[in-house]
Amino acid sequence: MTVGIGQLYAQTQSTDPLPDERIQDLLETIATQLEDADFDFETFQENLLNFLDEPLDLNSASRADLGDLGLLNGAQIDALLDHRYQYGSLLSIYELQLVPGMDGRTIANIKPFVTLESNGRRKLKAGDYLFGG
Repeated sequence: MTVGIGQLYAQTQSTDPLPDERIQDLLETIATQLEDADFDFETFQENLLNFLDEPLDLNSASRADLGDLGLLNGAQIDALLDHRYQYGSLLSIYELQLVPGMDGRTIANIKPFVTLESNGRRKLKAGDYLFGG
């Protein structure tokens, strides 16, 4: 179950805790925000540790892959996939700021767990080309 988890944890710019500390902080924050007793924190923690070792490529991740991350809600996933479809591969993690529903907090939360490995050339539309010369 995803519930806007990316919006539940604020990471300060001045300190960057170790990955395990970040995961623990995320878990504690989520525990206080969620009322769902069925949420499996152990599995969530294991998933995040796995994504630390093998980050999720945002440029090739499927809807299911993005859901498995557990840090994005359905609307954010849809908006990211739509952005990729319209504009092509992300060139920078900070391009996520242009995706509806993605804010600085969400980007900070997912940043340690994602990559942009397959950031190929961006799609160009006809209006993007310069003609004449």
